[in-house]
Amino acid sequence: MVVGGATANDITDQVRFRLDRAQREFAEKIEAIKSTNAAAGRLKSGATIRQLLRLLETEFQSTADDILEYAAKLRPKSSLTNSEFLSLMASLLGQASLAFKSAVKADQLRSFGASRGVDAIIDKALDDVDTALTLKMREFALALEGSVAAAAPAVEIRYVQIQQTTMDEVVVALAELKDAVRGTNDVTEDIRSIGLAEIAAFEATIIQPRVATDLIQRFVDRVVGWLRTMFAGAVVATVAQKLVEALLPLLTTAT
Repeated sequence: MVVGGATANDITDQVRFRLDRAQREFAEKIEAIKSTNAAAGRLKSGATIRQLLRLLETEFQSTADDILEYAAKLRPKSSLTNSEFLSLMASLLGQASLAFKSAVKADQLRSFGASRGVDAIIDKALDDVDTALTLKMREFALALEGSVAAAAPAVEIRYVQIQQTTMDEVVVALAELKDAVRGTNDVTEDIRSIGLAEIAAFEATIIQPRVATDLIQRFVDRVVGWLRTMFAGAVVATVAQKLVEALLPLLTTAT
Protein backbone atom coordinates (compact mmCIF):
# COMPACT_ATOMS: atom_id res chain seq x y z
CA MET A 1 0.00 0.00 0.00
CA VAL A 2 1.30 3.43 -0.98
CA VAL A 3 0.09 6.35 1.13
CA GLY A 4 -1.41 8.92 -1.22
CA GLY A 5 -1.27 6.46 -4.13
CA ALA A 6 -3.94 5.56 -6.66
CA THR A 7 -7.36 5.04 -5.08
CA ALA A 8 -9.95 2.39 -5.94
CA ASN A 9 -11.75 4.95 -8.11
CA ASP A 10 -8.53 5.84 -9.94
CA ILE A 11 -7.78 2.18 -10.66
CA THR A 12 -11.37 1.44 -11.63
CA ASP A 13 -11.37 4.29 -14.15
CA GLN A 14 -8.12 3.12 -15.74
CA VAL A 15 -9.14 -0.53 -15.92
CA ARG A 16 -12.64 0.23 -17.19
CA PHE A 17 -11.16 2.34 -19.99
CA ARG A 18 -9.30 -0.72 -21.22
CA LEU A 19 -12.28 -3.00 -20.64
CA ASP A 20 -14.63 -0.69 -22.54
CA ARG A 21 -12.26 -0.69 -25.49
CA ALA A 22 -11.98 -4.49 -25.42
CA GLN A 23 -15.75 -4.87 -25.24
CA ARG A 24 -16.27 -2.54 -28.21
CA GLU A 25 -13.76 -4.52 -30.26
CA PHE A 26 -15.45 -7.77 -29.21
CA ALA A 27 -18.85 -6.44 -30.31
CA GLU A 28 -17.40 -5.41 -33.67
CA LYS A 29 -15.97 -8.89 -34.21
CA ILE A 30 -19.32 -10.45 -33.35
CA GLU A 31 -21.08 -8.28 -35.91
CA ALA A 32 -18.43 -9.06 -38.52
CA ILE A 33 -19.01 -12.82 -38.10
CA LYS A 34 -22.78 -12.39 -38.27
CA SER A 35 -22.59 -10.16 -41.33
CA THR A 36 -20.27 -12.54 -43.18
CA ASN A 37 -22.42 -15.56 -42.39
CA ALA A 38 -25.65 -13.73 -43.21
CA ALA A 39 -24.26 -12.75 -46.60
CA ALA A 40 -23.40 -16.41 -47.21
CA GLY A 41 -26.87 -17.53 -46.14
CA ARG A 42 -25.70 -19.36 -43.04
CA LEU A 43 -26.40 -16.93 -40.20
CA LYS A 44 -28.67 -19.33 -38.32
CA SER A 45 -26.31 -22.26 -38.40
CA GLY A 46 -24.03 -24.38 -36.28
CA ALA A 47 -21.07 -22.66 -37.94
CA THR A 48 -22.16 -19.27 -36.58
CA ILE A 49 -22.67 -20.71 -33.10
CA ARG A 50 -19.23 -22.34 -33.09
CA GLN A 51 -17.49 -19.21 -34.38
CA LEU A 52 -19.12 -16.92 -31.83
CA LEU A 53 -18.47 -19.24 -28.89
CA ARG A 54 -14.85 -19.67 -29.93
CA LEU A 55 -14.57 -15.89 -30.20
CA LEU A 56 -16.04 -15.54 -26.69
CA GLU A 57 -13.43 -17.92 -25.28
CA THR A 58 -10.41 -16.35 -26.95
CA GLU A 59 -11.42 -12.71 -26.53
CA PHE A 60 -12.33 -12.99 -22.85
CA GLN A 61 -9.12 -14.83 -22.00
CA SER A 62 -7.05 -12.34 -23.98
CA THR A 63 -8.79 -9.41 -22.30
CA ALA A 64 -8.36 -10.92 -18.82
CA ASP A 65 -4.65 -11.47 -19.47
CA ASP A 66 -4.24 -7.88 -20.66
CA ILE A 67 -6.13 -6.43 -17.69
CA LEU A 68 -4.25 -8.48 -15.10
CA GLU A 69 -0.90 -7.64 -16.68
CA TYR A 70 -1.87 -3.97 -16.52
CA ALA A 71 -3.13 -4.39 -12.95
CA ALA A 72 0.22 -5.83 -11.88
CA LYS A 73 1.84 -2.58 -13.01
CA LEU A 74 -0.74 -0.50 -11.13
CA ARG A 75 -0.39 -2.43 -7.85
CA PRO A 76 2.84 -0.76 -6.61
CA LYS A 77 1.27 2.66 -7.14
CA SER A 78 -1.96 1.81 -5.35
CA SER A 79 -3.16 3.08 -1.97
CA LEU A 80 -5.15 -0.14 -1.49
CA THR A 81 -4.22 -3.07 0.67
CA ASN A 82 -3.40 -6.33 -1.06
CA SER A 83 -6.82 -7.83 -0.32
CA GLU A 84 -8.65 -4.66 -1.38
CA PHE A 85 -6.77 -4.60 -4.67
CA LEU A 86 -7.48 -8.27 -5.32
CA SER A 87 -11.16 -7.86 -4.51
CA LEU A 88 -11.41 -4.86 -6.84
CA MET A 89 -9.82 -6.72 -9.75
CA ALA A 90 -12.04 -9.77 -9.18
CA SER A 91 -15.09 -7.52 -9.21
CA LEU A 92 -14.05 -5.69 -12.39
CA LEU A 93 -13.26 -8.90 -14.26
CA GLY A 94 -16.47 -10.45 -12.95
CA GLN A 95 -18.37 -7.55 -14.51
CA ALA A 96 -16.38 -8.00 -17.71
CA SER A 97 -17.26 -11.70 -17.87
CA LEU A 98 -20.93 -10.74 -17.61
CA ALA A 99 -20.57 -8.19 -20.41
CA PHE A 100 -18.78 -10.63 -22.71
CA LYS A 101 -21.32 -13.38 -22.13
CA SER A 102 -24.21 -10.99 -22.68
CA ALA A 103 -22.67 -9.74 -25.93
CA VAL A 104 -22.90 -13.13 -27.65
CA LYS A 105 -26.67 -13.20 -26.95
CA ALA A 106 -26.96 -16.80 -25.86
CA ASP A 107 -30.75 -16.89 -26.23
CA GLN A 108 -30.42 -15.82 -29.86
CA LEU A 109 -27.77 -18.48 -30.47
CA ARG A 110 -30.09 -21.12 -29.02
CA SER A 111 -32.67 -20.17 -31.65
CA PHE A 112 -30.08 -20.71 -34.40
CA GLY A 113 -29.93 -24.42 -33.66
CA ALA A 114 -32.70 -25.45 -31.31
CA SER A 115 -31.71 -28.76 -29.75
CA ARG A 116 -30.49 -30.11 -26.45
CA GLY A 117 -27.05 -30.61 -27.93
CA VAL A 118 -26.77 -26.96 -28.93
CA ASP A 119 -28.03 -25.83 -25.51
CA ALA A 120 -25.36 -27.96 -23.82
CA ILE A 121 -22.61 -26.52 -26.03
CA ILE A 122 -23.71 -22.96 -25.30
CA ASP A 123 -24.04 -23.60 -21.56
CA LYS A 124 -20.56 -25.10 -21.45
CA ALA A 125 -19.07 -22.11 -23.28
CA LEU A 126 -20.66 -19.71 -20.78
CA ASP A 127 -19.44 -21.84 -17.88
CA ASP A 128 -15.95 -21.89 -19.40
CA VAL A 129 -15.80 -18.10 -19.11
CA ASP A 130 -16.43 -18.40 -15.36
CA THR A 131 -13.80 -21.14 -15.13
CA ALA A 132 -11.27 -18.99 -16.98
CA LEU A 133 -12.01 -16.10 -14.61
CA THR A 134 -11.44 -18.36 -11.60
CA LEU A 135 -8.15 -19.75 -12.88
CA LYS A 136 -6.73 -16.40 -13.98
CA MET A 137 -7.67 -14.69 -10.70
CA ARG A 138 -6.12 -17.58 -8.79
CA GLU A 139 -2.84 -17.13 -10.68
CA PHE A 140 -2.98 -13.38 -10.17
CA ALA A 141 -3.68 -13.80 -6.45
CA LEU A 142 -0.68 -16.07 -6.02
CA ALA A 143 1.57 -13.65 -7.92
CA LEU A 144 0.23 -10.73 -5.92
CA GLU A 145 0.80 -12.53 -2.64
CA GLY A 146 4.41 -13.23 -3.60
CA SER A 147 5.08 -9.69 -4.80
CA VAL A 148 4.22 -8.14 -1.44
CA ALA A 149 5.31 -10.95 0.87
CA ALA A 150 8.33 -9.01 2.09
CA ALA A 151 6.45 -5.75 2.63
CA ALA A 152 4.72 -5.03 5.93
CA PRO A 153 1.16 -3.76 5.33
CA ALA A 154 0.41 -0.17 6.39
CA VAL A 155 -2.84 -1.29 8.02
CA GLU A 156 -3.75 -4.43 9.89
CA ILE A 157 -5.04 -7.17 7.61
CA ARG A 158 -6.36 -10.42 9.01
CA TYR A 159 -5.77 -13.60 7.07
CA VAL A 160 -6.92 -17.16 7.45
CA GLN A 161 -5.31 -20.36 6.21
CA ILE A 162 -8.08 -22.66 5.07
CA GLN A 163 -7.64 -26.34 5.88
CA GLN A 164 -8.08 -28.74 2.98
CA THR A 165 -11.21 -30.33 4.40
CA THR A 166 -12.85 -26.93 4.79
CA MET A 167 -11.68 -25.86 1.34
CA ASP A 168 -13.20 -29.01 -0.17
CA GLU A 169 -16.49 -28.23 1.60
CA VAL A 170 -16.48 -24.63 0.36
CA VAL A 171 -15.63 -25.63 -3.24
CA VAL A 172 -18.47 -28.17 -3.28
CA ALA A 173 -20.90 -25.61 -1.83
CA LEU A 174 -19.86 -23.00 -4.40
CA ALA A 175 -20.42 -25.50 -7.22
CA GLU A 176 -23.86 -26.36 -5.80
CA LEU A 177 -24.69 -22.66 -5.49
CA LYS A 178 -23.78 -22.05 -9.15
CA ASP A 179 -25.96 -25.00 -10.19
CA ALA A 180 -28.85 -23.65 -8.11
CA VAL A 181 -28.51 -20.18 -9.66
CA ARG A 182 -28.40 -21.66 -13.17
CA GLY A 183 -31.49 -23.74 -12.42
CA THR A 184 -33.63 -20.84 -11.25
CA ASN A 185 -36.14 -19.86 -13.93
CA ASP A 186 -37.87 -16.88 -12.30
CA VAL A 187 -35.08 -14.32 -12.84
CA THR A 188 -33.77 -12.54 -15.93
CA GLU A 189 -30.68 -13.79 -17.75
CA ASP A 190 -28.80 -10.65 -16.68
CA ILE A 191 -29.55 -11.26 -12.98
CA ARG A 192 -28.45 -14.88 -13.35
CA SER A 193 -25.21 -13.80 -15.07
CA ILE A 194 -24.47 -11.24 -12.35
CA GLY A 195 -24.96 -13.90 -9.69
CA LEU A 196 -22.68 -16.36 -11.47
CA ALA A 197 -20.04 -13.66 -12.02
CA GLU A 198 -20.03 -12.78 -8.30
CA ILE A 199 -19.69 -16.43 -7.32
CA ALA A 200 -16.88 -16.96 -9.84
CA ALA A 201 -15.06 -13.86 -8.60
CA PHE A 202 -15.20 -15.10 -5.00
CA GLU A 203 -14.17 -18.60 -6.05
CA ALA A 204 -11.18 -17.05 -7.80
CA THR A 205 -10.02 -15.12 -4.76
CA ILE A 206 -10.59 -17.72 -2.05
CA ILE A 207 -8.40 -20.45 -3.56
CA GLN A 208 -5.14 -19.06 -2.18
CA PRO A 209 -2.64 -20.13 0.49
CA ARG A 210 -3.96 -17.32 2.70
CA VAL A 211 -7.27 -15.49 2.32
CA ALA A 212 -8.04 -12.03 3.69
CA THR A 213 -11.07 -12.16 5.96
CA ASP A 214 -12.55 -8.99 4.47
CA LEU A 215 -13.04 -10.87 1.19
CA ILE A 216 -14.95 -13.59 3.02
CA GLN A 217 -16.96 -11.05 5.01
CA ARG A 218 -17.98 -9.17 1.85
CA PHE A 219 -19.17 -12.36 0.19
CA VAL A 220 -21.14 -13.52 3.23
CA ASP A 221 -22.72 -10.11 3.95
CA ARG A 222 -23.26 -8.64 0.51
CA VAL A 223 -23.17 -11.28 -2.19
CA VAL A 224 -24.98 -14.11 -0.38
CA GLY A 225 -27.52 -11.59 0.93
CA TRP A 226 -28.15 -10.36 -2.61
CA LEU A 227 -28.46 -13.91 -3.94
CA ARG A 228 -31.02 -14.78 -1.27
CA THR A 229 -33.07 -11.71 -2.21
CA MET A 230 -32.93 -12.12 -5.98
CA PHE A 231 -33.14 -15.92 -6.08
CA ALA A 232 -35.98 -16.53 -3.67
CA GLY A 233 -36.24 -20.27 -4.27
CA ALA A 234 -35.67 -22.78 -1.49
CA VAL A 235 -32.78 -24.49 -3.30
CA VAL A 236 -30.64 -21.33 -3.52
CA ALA A 237 -31.47 -20.42 0.09
CA THR A 238 -30.51 -23.89 1.36
CA VAL A 239 -27.22 -24.05 -0.53
CA ALA A 240 -26.36 -20.45 0.40
CA GLN A 241 -26.88 -21.25 4.08
CA LYS A 242 -24.65 -24.32 3.77
CA LEU A 243 -21.93 -22.13 2.28
CA VAL A 244 -22.27 -19.47 4.97
CA GLU A 245 -21.98 -22.09 7.69
CA ALA A 246 -18.72 -23.29 6.15
CA LEU A 247 -17.32 -19.75 5.81
CA LEU A 248 -18.29 -18.08 9.10
CA PRO A 249 -15.92 -20.12 11.32
CA LEU A 250 -13.02 -18.88 9.19
CA LEU A 251 -13.66 -15.33 10.36
CA THR A 252 -13.01 -16.30 13.98
CA THR A 253 -9.77 -18.19 13.32
CA ALA A 254 -7.96 -15.48 11.34
CA THR A 255 -4.64 -14.06 12.47
